[in-house]
Amino acid sequence: MITLVIPAYNEENRLPSTVKAFANYFPNFDILIVPNGCTDGTEKVAQDLATKYNNVRTWATPIGGKGFAVREGFRRSKHNLVGFVDADLAITPEEFAKLIPFAKENDVVISSRWLPDSNVTKKEPPQVRFAGRIFNLMVKVWFGLKISDTQCGAKIFKTELMRKILPKCVVNKMAFDVEFLYHAKNFGATIKEVPITWKHNPEESKTGVFKTGIKMIGQLASIKK
Repeated sequence: MITLVIPAYNEENRLPSTVKAFANYFPNFDILIVPNGCTDGTEKVAQDLATKYNNVRTWATPIGGKGFAVREGFRRSKHNLVGFVDADLAITPEEFAKLIPFAKENDVVISSRWLPDSNVTKKEPPQVRFAGRIFNLMVKVWFGLKISDTQCGAKIFKTELMRKILPKCVVNKMAFDVEFLYHAKNFGATIKEVPITWKHNPEESKTGVFKTGIKMIGQLASIKK
């Protein structure tokens, strides 16, 4: 079984449909919603969803940051596999399911939008795609990660491996994926990329592309300290 973490920052509108989809598709999953630093009704929505679905629970933190939320969710894993998926339903349960068979033979399984067999049905704005490519190039150069897409929002890890990785982690924001994968590589973990179908599912932007990019570069620097 898998503990599946859904980090949620101000996702009161999109969270119900995402949780409904995953809770119904994966009735044997342990789904953990982690609202983090929310200023809307996300925490209440998460509590209601945990009451509605037997396989859903929630743990909220006033500390903002997707990386922090995922880490704290992983610490609360009840099973030998732990994963996360974004709250925006850009990756459907059917696409997440493609990762699961590879988790038997690999320590880490990650989704990718940028493999030859990947399918992006609705693309991000050009400036976002360009920034993502530059970021990925920096990751390859700085960290030696030969991975096409570190930031796609669905990953599965062996819980035993994550227990080694978590004490080393310092990134609370968006670049946490790189930190996880960098430490996994250093531990000799096998990492498998899986092509998926992905759909950009925008809501009101919480930060600008340039501002986010600068912050993520700073986060990369903190990993190397």
